Amino acid sequence: MTPGRNRSPTTANKVYLGYGGRIPWWRWGLVLLAIPWYFLRKIWRDLFRAPARLDGSDPSVGPLPPGSGVFERILSLEQGLANEVLRGDPQALEDLFHPEFLEVNSSGSLVERDEAITWVLGRTEPDSIAFHEPFVAALGAGQFLVRYRSVSRSGKAAWRMSLWTEDDHGSMRIRYHQGTPTQSAV
Repeated sequence: MTPGRNRSPTTANKVYLGYGGRIPWWRWGLVLLAIPWYFLRKIWRDLFRAPARLDGSDPSVGPLPPGSGVFERILSLEQGLANEVLRGDPQALEDLFHPEFLEVNSSGSLVERDEAITWVLGRTEPDSIAFHEPFVAALGAGQFLVRYRSVSRSGKAAWRMSLWTEDDHGSMRIRYHQGTPTQSAV
């Protein structure tokens, strides 16, 4: 008889798996229990792993401390948009607004990038806006959420929220903004 021919299933098991005899039932049980345990252990470990935190200049996820570099940089850009610093420079506004910028204004209308830039450039009335309760949080690599309460000189108050993105070159661009009027000033 030539090797490899006319083998029974038991003989095939011996050759393929390298065991001298039949595979005991308890070894199959260990294999079947170990596979799902590996995945459960991995999922469990990932559930309770805390996100990595970096210093305020290069955040990963979470609130940024007031006074940190990114916190102050984003707030100064927001204040520049609100308080006439950037209103007279169309190129600066083109660079600051993300190509997919959207705004939900105080009346609930959706405003796209070009319309928002035209509106900012067309504002002529000087209206100084004070910022209260500023909050900046990193949402991920290069994504920042900004929230603050604004009060204009005329007494109009609103909660404002913006989403800022930072590109590979370090330039910040506003991608989304929403202003919701409130009843009373701070």
